[in-house]
Formats: sequence, C-alpha cells, structure tokens
Amino acid sequence: MLFFGAALAGCTGEEVEKVVEENTENDANNNNTNNTADDTNNTADDTNNTAGETNTAVYSATDILAMLGVDGSDDAELDFMAPADNQEKFGIHMIITAPMDTLGLTDDEGSPSSVGDEDVEIVVINMFDNNTKRVASHMVMTMNMGGMSMEIQMKDTQGQHPEFSNAGYINQVMTNMDTYQPEAMWLIDNKWSYEEALEEIFPEDEEEDDHEDHGDHDSHVDHGDHHDMTFVCGDGSEILLEFVNDDDEDCDDGSDEQQYDVDGNPINWFECNDGTGDIIWINQVNDGHPDCLHALDEVGPGPEGQGMGDDGMTDIEETEIGPDMPEPTAEELSAVNWTTSIDETSGMQTFTGIVTMEGAGEWTYELAIMPTVPPVMKSLKMENDTESFDISLLYGDEVVIELVTEDTPGWDRGASDLWLDRDESVFHEEICTNSENEDAATKLMWGGYEECTSFDWRIEEEYNEDGDAIGVINEGCWNYHTEEWYDTSPHDLNYAECNAFEGTLIHEVQIEYTLFGEIEVMTAQLEIHILTPAYDENGDSIDEQTVLANITVHNQPAGTDASSDQMWMGSWTDDDGFTWTVNWICNSPENSPGVVSENCAVVLYTSGMMEVTGEDGDTWMEGPKTNFDVKLYDLWAEDYTGNPMPSFTLGLSIIALLGACLSRRKLE
Repeated sequence: MLFFGAALAGCTGEEVEKVVEENTENDANNNNTNNTADDTNNTADDTNNTAGETNTAVYSATDILAMLGVDGSDDAELDFMAPADNQEKFGIHMIITAPMDTLGLTDDEGSPSSVGDEDVEIVVINMFDNNTKRVASHMVMTMNMGGMSMEIQMKDTQGQHPEFSNAGYINQVMTNMDTYQPEAMWLIDNKWSYEEALEEIFPEDEEEDDHEDHGDHDSHVDHGDHHDMTFVCGDGSEILLEFVNDDDEDCDDGSDEQQYDVDGNPINWFECNDGTGDIIWINQVNDGHPDCLHALDEVGPGPEGQGMGDDGMTDIEETEIGPDMPEPTAEELSAVNWTTSIDETSGMQTFTGIVTMEGAGEWTYELAIMPTVPPVMKSLKMENDTESFDISLLYGDEVVIELVTEDTPGWDRGASDLWLDRDESVFHEEICTNSENEDAATKLMWGGYEECTSFDWRIEEEYNEDGDAIGVINEGCWNYHTEEWYDTSPHDLNYAECNAFEGTLIHEVQIEYTLFGEIEVMTAQLEIHILTPAYDENGDSIDEQTVLANITVHNQPAGTDASSDQMWMGSWTDDDGFTWTVNWICNSPENSPGVVSENCAVVLYTSGMMEVTGEDGDTWMEGPKTNFDVKLYDLWAEDYTGNPMPSFTLGLSIIALLGACLSRRKLE
C-alpha cells in the first residue's frame, strides 16, 4: 500500500502529509514486536555478516519510507520513482485481475455493456534499456466471452538503428478485432530518437510537461488546437466545429445539424478530411465517439466524457478503461498496522497491511524488498475480494527487449502513419469589359459573366398575315440573360457599346494536403496517388478505388531556401479535361533532405471552367470537380500510409498508468 501511494505521489506530485511520518514511527514499534532481531539490528550496518557476503539488514517501514523520500521534513513526498534511479535497465511487470464489468465497456450505442462478472486478466510490461536504447510497452488482456477465451494484444517496441543515429526500428503488434488474431508489423522511422520514443510510450504527467522540455518531437507531433477547427456550411460560410451537432442551427442553411428526407433518412454528411476519404453523418460529429482517424470529428468533452486533447488524440476518462486503482489518503495510510516477515529461503522481506479507504473498502497490501544494503524493491500486490494488482519490478538482466529489424516470418512491413489533412480553396472572379466605353460595364445590372456575354443589338419587326415584315416594332440593345433592353435609361447603351462587351472568367482551385504523423520515411519510398472517390453521392463506401495517377515524391534539395516555393512533381488531366499540376512543399528547417515528415504538403492546382448543358437544354458554367481522393503510397511497405496502430499511450493510458509512471526515471 505504501508503495502504491508512492507511485501516485511520484506521478502527480501530491505532497504526503506529515501524519505518514508519525505512522511510520508506530510501524517501527509494531515491527519490533514481530521481528526476532532486536531494534539495533534494523539498520543498514549489519555487523553479523561475514567477509565476502552481501550485506543485508532487517528494515522497518521507517527505513523504507525514508528511502522513498519521507524523511520527516515538512515537504516530504513519497517517490516510487526511486527504484529506477541510476538504473541502465529497468522495467515493471503488472498483472491486473478484475471482473469484466470494471472495464467500462460500452455497446454500439455507447451505453454501458453488461458483460458479466467473469474475471479478466491484464498483463502490462513496460521496459527500457539505456544500453541498447530500446523501449517497450506491452499489454495482453485475456477474458472469457460466451465460454470462449479471447486474448487481445497491444504491443509497441522501439529501438535505435545500429547504423544511423537518427533512425530507429518500430515493432507493433495488435489483435485484429475481426479475426481475433494478432497482427505484427515492423518499420523504420527515419527521424527517430531514444528520448522521443521514451516520451511517446511513457508520457510524463501534465504537471511535469509544464516545466520540462522533452525534445523537438513534442512540437513536431502537435496536431494543432482542435478547438479552433472550423466547419464549412452548405452556403460556404464557416463556424467553429464545436458548434456542429449541438442541437442548435448555427449555419443559415442548417447544415451543421442532421437533416433528413421525407422518409426520415439522413441526407447531409461530414467529410473527415484525414486522408482516408471517410464520410460520416452529421449526427456522428461531437457525439463523444471518434469516427474519423485521429478523432477529427470530436472537439471538446462529449457526452461520454471524451474529447480532443491538444495532441490530437482522444482523451478518455480514467473510469472508461480498466478497473480503478485504489488511491489511499495520508490519513488512511496512518491507520494501517504494518507487519513484516522474512522468507528464509529467498531472503525477501515482506511488509503487509490492510488499508480501509473511503469508497473503496478494505485492500490488502503486500510489499516485498530484497533487504540488501541499500534495499531493493521487488514487488507490490494490492487486492480486495474482487480485484488484484500484482506488480513486479525488473532490473538488469531481467530486462530483455527483443526487436525485429529485418523481414521475419509472421511480421509484415508497416507503412508510415503519415496522413493527409485536406484544405480546398477556390478563387473565382468574373470580369466584364467594354472596348468602346470603359464605363459601359458600370451600367449593367450585376456585371457577371453571363450578363456580360449575352448582349445583342436586336431588331423586332412586325409581320402581316402572310409573314411579310411591314415595320420595326423595337430596335435596341437586348440581353438574353436578363431579358431586358439596355438602350434606354438607366443603361443607355448604343449600338457600338452593345456589341463591344467581353466577359472573362477567372476560376482557380487549389487543394492542399498537409501531412501529419510521427513516423518519418524517405522520399524515395513514397508516391502520390490520385484515386477515384472512396464514397458515392449517397455517402456509401465504394469497395475498390482506381488509381488515376501516381507521381513520385522528391524532397526539397539540400541547401535551398524554399520558404514559400513549391516543387513541381508532375501533372494529371481529369476526365473533364482540366489539367492539375501536382506540387510538393517540404521546406521546414527541421526536415532532413530526403526525409518526409509532418507539415510537408501535396498541393494540386488547376484553373478554368466548362460549359454544361442540362437535360432541358439550359447551359451554365462549372468549375472542375474535386471529388477525387489523394493518398500517399509507401513503396517499401506496399501499402498506403495513414493507417497506424492505435496510439499506445491512448490505449494503455489508464491500465498502464502505474507502469508508465514507474518507468519515467530512465535518463534522469
């Protein structure tokens, strides 16, 4: 119990009240009545050891707490990070056993799911090795579902490349929830560092983040503040994304709320713009359940307590993943009557106590140390009638981190997690000029392209019964678009002016796909693929996409200053005859030549309009269609990028809270 409280204090920085110090004095007295050795032997200096033997001692709770930082001072804090101090290799092995109902599972509707009281076992292993520069975060969850045993694996292992100091290997294993079989992949991150890998797998708590700099990757992986994201209404106006699906129509056309046809079917949808081409219904936005990659459809706290964090990942409340770990107060610790014993075979000294916590009931805590000089903490077990947390600490050769670094049976090559954030902009301008009178255009009703190009000097004649012209009824400047005469006030256009109008259309479309992700790759292994849409007009998924064009990526040459320049990669002509130029921007000072990373971008550009004739013979002008899809194809992995394993700091953020906390003392 003492050490679990220490773990929480070490992570949260909460000060332990002095009442603990007073309790430890009681502990020492209690221990004296149970130990065979007298009090003079409960010191680090054991004079009974012979030469050549490892020094050992019989410790009291006071000794252990002092080692953990509770030294009697007013600012004393329990520090469970102490075991990792000065360790080159360290790890934690934790087994959680609890009824399945404590996992906080929900059904397809997001409602709590009753899965019974059968136990689920969760094994979490977190390790680091400063010598080989490797880190690992593994979780295996075993449960019984309908009489069947099911195992779910989530494993992430990373390590230094042996030849390149700025590159590393990444191994990931994830259970496929369709087949319930584990799938393993390995890949190379060409902009990797050991420190950043530690921070990714073992994130520090928010309080520490406010005071410490953890390297360039912190800013490098920032996906921006999702609270500033906007939603484009049907009429082109924009509102904050947080106002979408809030039961209040903020767009004039109501497109920010779910609309339905006469049969009650939803008719307006939301484009994820995450590089996948995914489309969801408006009523799925901000519903607390991420449907788009990186949860780009969620902003702020949702109905289930979920929302977007500043790192672009979904924040999930502690109660939604795994059983709650017991968190005793200082007063509850002070009430514990700690006993101690020594195993004659192993030499381990064990502390045992029962803590009664408000709202959590009674928990039995058992702490084992190796009573060397100084002592070494080995394990901690916390249990009540239904749940248990069994934690073992790993040192030295006990820490073994295997890493796949080449093609291996059972392991697939993994593509980069780079995904594309789509931003489309349209510049449209209609210019009307008159070669006879530069002020003539100011006499028009609207001055648009169609009005400007629809003038004709028209003569209306009167005809007799035989069809012969017998006179002129009207003659003047006529506009077929507005169906108005322009030779009279207020227009007063003469013959020369009427025939001298010229309309010009300027219609430019630019689509910029900005890259986001953490796993950087070489440009030599990337292609830009332009594909047919992933969804039809009704929003239904299309099974197969056809590649319309593929263009090889070339990064910004070394030593060039391209703060705003775009590199031409190629061009593509669509079915309507519009030619798109494909440019590449990758000019961040942090980007190594030849390495593609975040904030690089693919830019497609075209201009012009085409005349379209409707079924009734009416004609109008339209710009190019932009319903195609753009993806990055990883030639090395033979797969599209942007489909990474789920964030392991997300999936294990609560279940492995203690393990992550313990493992933060790696490089300090």
